[in-house]
Amino acid sequence: MEIVQVYQSDMEYRATDAVFEQNKEKSKVVKITELAQIDEILMNTSRYGYGKYVIKIKLVNGTIYFEQLDENHVPDFINKAFE
Repeated sequence: MEIVQVYQSDMEYRATDAVFEQNKEKSKVVKITELAQIDEILMNTSRYGYGKYVIKIKLVNGTIYFEQLDENHVPDFINKAFE
């Protein structure tokens, strides 16, 4: 799981894959591998709308999809990673 911070979070976007790619050049990419942290993130993500962070999720079978976290649902460990 990889996370980038989004710099245009005041506007709605639907193509989260494109938003991820655009913002990974501006933001550091945080990789999450701890299962408890992954579970916490997945319980708070959304596929559409707008979010402060976009998450790239790669499944064991190679499938990749993107989710996002709005600023009200960001776990503390993610905020700390982007400080």
